[in-house]
Amino acid sequence: MIKTVIFDLDGMLHLSKGLFSINIAKKYGITEEQITAFFKNEYVQCRIGKSNSRKELEPYIKKWNFPGTVDDFMKIWFEFGEFDQELLKLIPAFKSKSVKCILVTNNEKERVEYYKELEVFDEILGSYEYGFCKMEEQMMNLMFEKSGCAKEEILFCDDKEKFILKGQEFGFKTHLYSNIENFKKTLRELDVLWILKTRKNKHLKN
Repeated sequence: MIKTVIFDLDGMLHLSKGLFSINIAKKYGITEEQITAFFKNEYVQCRIGKSNSRKELEPYIKKWNFPGTVDDFMKIWFEFGEFDQELLKLIPAFKSKSVKCILVTNNEKERVEYYKELEVFDEILGSYEYGFCKMEEQMMNLMFEKSGCAKEEILFCDDKEKFILKGQEFGFKTHLYSNIENFKKTLRELDVLWILKTRKNKHLKN
C-alpha cells in the first residue's frame, strides 16, 4: 500500500509552455546566452541556499537592459506558467485518507514561498533550505525520513527520468510524470485511487 506520495513542482504541479528563460529572453530582446548565464551559474548557488536570487540578479538586470527592477523581473518569473488545479485537488483527498503528500523541489526560497497553493502539502523539501538537491543521497534520505514509512510504500514522482532512476535505485516505487491521466493510471495500478473511492463510498453509507 502507498502511504506517501512525493510530488515534483516544475513539470508536474506547475506547468508552462517552454522555459521561462527562453520566453523572457525573446520578449525583452535578451540573448539566450545572456539569460542562461544566470541560471547556469549564480542560480545554482541560490537554489541550495548559498546565495540570494534578488542580490545575484541585480547586475544582470543592468546588463540585460531589462525595463524594470529586480522585483519586476522576479514577479514575471514567478507568474510564468500555472498550476494544474486538477492535480492539486488530489492532494486533500490523499491526506484525508492518511496518505502523506510531500513536495520536493530544486528551487530558490522566494519562488517556492510565492506559491500559496503549496500550503496543502504535509511537507515541502526545498533544496534552498537543506543545501542539497534531489539527485543527491542526502535528499533521498530526507524524503525517506520525512515519509515515515517503508521505502516500498513511497511513490516518488518526477517528470525527469534521471530523478526517477535515482528513486528506483533508492528503493522507492516511482512514476515518470507526463500528464495527470497517466498519473491516475499508475495510482489505479497501485490501488491508490481504488482505496480512496472505496473509503469515500463507505463513509457516505455511514
